Amino acid sequence: MAGGDINNVFKSLMVESEFFTFDAESSESIICKYGSKIFIQPNSFFYCNGDMVTGEIELEVKEVLTKGDAILCNISTKTTGGDLLRTGGMIYISAEQNGIKLCVDQDEPIQVMLPNANPQPGMTLYSGINVDGSFCIGCNGNISWSPIDSLLVSTINDSIQGGNFYSFFTSDLNWLNCDDTIYVPAGTGTTINVYVDEDYTMDNAAVFVVFHNDDLVASADSYQSDHSFMFGYSGSEFPIGYDITLIGIATLNGSYYSAFKDATTIANFNIELDFSPTSISEFEYDVSQL
Repeated sequence: MAGGDINNVFKSLMVESEFFTFDAESSESIICKYGSKIFIQPNSFFYCNGDMVTGEIELEVKEVLTKGDAILCNISTKTTGGDLLRTGGMIYISAEQNGIKLCVDQDEPIQVMLPNANPQPGMTLYSGINVDGSFCIGCNGNISWSPIDSLLVSTINDSIQGGNFYSFFTSDLNWLNCDDTIYVPAGTGTTINVYVDEDYTMDNAAVFVVFHNDDLVASADSYQSDHSFMFGYSGSEFPIGYDITLIGIATLNGSYYSAFKDATTIANFNIELDFSPTSISEFEYDVSQL
């Protein structure tokens, strides 16, 4: 079988981090490259053993605000239980001092504002966790989402600088996601089976489904012996009658391949996906158009 490692592909595709430095005892207002805002109160951070922090702190931020960004980061908008999520934007936040991870005081949470052209009320805040159930601090890909019940998401219009935002206060430092659950009543949805050439497996390829009219991106749940990537399983299905795009990215013997195919979900949905040569830059451009 031809060789390749899909994890190395996503290391090349991963959205770049931004880094900000500020004094622990000062307030700080941060505006990120794509418009996210972070507001920090003095003495909000401490070492996770309980000791207070003084001096300079380095904040790392990744903004994932589009469906294309989610694919580049290998992020699926699904919960740990398999529920589908309509995302209003995702962000990764981490704080360090001299290489040591820091925590946020629950009494002095940071405020985060994620830009969104049409923010909807009723969103819930989710924290990213790894597929093994551990909190996903700094992991790339393989993220599922667990709700943070105590944290509320509001919608804000910035009348001074302009723009609409989702806003929340948090003491969690990891992947954060503003979401609304898409409910598919039992027995009314479908799994999706995407058939590919036998050279492509989960070792060297990834397949995603993007919904046209919803901010929903899902990666395949499993790879079957009949050379298909499967989306959904018993108790976790996709709605029928929705327009979607299936997207694949793969590496074989040092070369890159991609696939894009539009479709509409139907019951017992089976579909073939054909890969063709591409480059990292070409794939990045193609997903940016979603």
